[in-house]
Amino acid sequence: MGLNKSLKQIKLENVPKGILPVKQMPVRTTFRLSKGGHDAIKYISEFYNINNTEVFDRLVSLFQEIKKKNDSIQSHSISGETTRKTYLINKSALLNIGRIVREQKTSRDIFVDYMATMLELLSAVESLKKRSKYEQTLKEIIEPFWEQGEAIKKKLVKELGKDDPVTLAMEIVNINIMNISIAIEDNIGKGTPIEECFPYSLR
Repeated sequence: MGLNKSLKQIKLENVPKGILPVKQMPVRTTFRLSKGGHDAIKYISEFYNINNTEVFDRLVSLFQEIKKKNDSIQSHSISGETTRKTYLINKSALLNIGRIVREQKTSRDIFVDYMATMLELLSAVESLKKRSKYEQTLKEIIEPFWEQGEAIKKKLVKELGKDDPVTLAMEIVNINIMNISIAIEDNIGKGTPIEECFPYSLR
């Protein structure tokens, strides 16, 4: 299934994160995939901090989004050695995959292998774009803001004293700015998700 042209038009924020109206018990299903396919499922799970059932939900959602942009789906096959592995998958996702492969005249293994590698690729590309934006934001906005905050705090210490509530409040602001800067640096250098760098929820 050659979907590369359509993938270029897809933005991950437009891809639904799940396809289930209500939570349901997953089932065990075995897929014979390439090493790249299995690795892609693991990458997606770790990248989004989700379990494998949610990974398969996203594969179906991604295909549905791509299908909106391209009615012509070309053939695809798995290249190289394949191995069997059993995964947990939501029943609705399994039913959707069955319907899709019948329509596309392909197999479940080929569909999952291809869509997993495509979602991995798309996620990696989006991640690189975001990191580039983070680098720009850090340099042009966060660091100047931090420097200005430190300058303001020094003036407050001089005018009000270091133990004044206003000075202490400004110090808390500066600590938060510093934490944002560190979080961005860790994301750029190590790929650490921004939200993992804070002791409180950002959602």
